[in-house]
Amino acid sequence: MISKGQALKTYFYLLLILNVIPLDASVIVEKPIEKYIEKADLIIIGKVSDIEMFEETLLFDDLTMSNGVVSEALKEVTSIYTTYTIEIDEVLSGLFTNKIIKIKVLGGCSDNGECVSLSSNFHFAKENKVLMLLNYDELNDVFRSTANSVTAYRVYNNSILVNSNSKYDNVLQNGNGLTIDELKSKIMSMKKAR
Repeated sequence: MISKGQALKTYFYLLLILNVIPLDASVIVEKPIEKYIEKADLIIIGKVSDIEMFEETLLFDDLTMSNGVVSEALKEVTSIYTTYTIEIDEVLSGLFTNKIIKIKVLGGCSDNGECVSLSSNFHFAKENKVLMLLNYDELNDVFRSTANSVTAYRVYNNSILVNSNSKYDNVLQNGNGLTIDELKSKIMSMKKAR
């Protein structure tokens, strides 16, 4: 059971973080996949080999407006974060030579039972095959999903991409699952158009 103090602390962390993360990363805004491909620094396919969750402090750009003037400052945000270690099978776009990549997302549960969760987050299990569109966060020297769960997919049957918050059965019934080959084709056609 979370104490009232822990609940308030988590609530204020979430308020703080939602004010400093770019809007399209904190609210699920579905756009055509091409927009996310364009925005991504790196697109990979791989397997989740490790998952770590603990409290840490990261830096975020804090934009404020006063009397029509926008100011920017760095803000330290302490919260619980999950780090997924992915063994890379294939780089579909971008440059990355390592076989292992660590991807950080806000949320998770600490050893003391304190948990932070956002509906826009993605959740993977060890051994999941995944496809991710990623951006590099220079402030914290980590990679993040381009648009949280919208650009984090589990791979089923070595082909069908399912948004990490979707149910596999719903995607199959509705026939709206994107395949790896379709995504590769979109990436190639966008490269040719440049």
